[in-house]
Amino acid sequence: MNIKHKNKLGFTLIEVMIAIAVISILAYVSSTAYQKYIIRSRVATLLDVAAPAKLALSQYIDQVGPLGTCDANSLTSASVGITPIADTDNIKYTTVLGLSHGCVIEIWGRTAEIAPSLPGYVSLVLCPTINTNGSIQWTCMHFDSNGTAGPWKDYVPVQCQSVWFHNGGGVSTCGH
Repeated sequence: MNIKHKNKLGFTLIEVMIAIAVISILAYVSSTAYQKYIIRSRVATLLDVAAPAKLALSQYIDQVGPLGTCDANSLTSASVGITPIADTDNIKYTTVLGLSHGCVIEIWGRTAEIAPSLPGYVSLVLCPTINTNGSIQWTCMHFDSNGTAGPWKDYVPVQCQSVWFHNGGGVSTCGH
């Protein structure tokens, strides 16, 4: 008795279903990771927006000396609130680029463009410190309008993971 086995020419239905399930899971995971990547990259562009302001403040501090209260117009005003220093209408993902007490640069994100599904808003804050050699070191922090455990903390650049606060009276976690 001779039994011939036919060569298998295709996939069984169960093999096809398993392949489709695996591909679907991989697509979902990669799509979620890609969306997080997009939000992180959009938030990171806020740092690029601040580069000209950092340069201008560095030059100002080099000329004037120790940090005092900054103002966009005179850089000697005693105002404590944020003073816009750039027209941000055409700057992608940015609502406000401004100065606050102690030459602190604040960049508010246009969160409706960055991540409309996340509540509140995010801002990055750059705090200047003059080193003993006279150079300026910028410390990056973030503010999440939802609080210290808000959803934006997962999307800010690594160097901006510290949470920033301002009490409205000129005191912030920048030490000013």
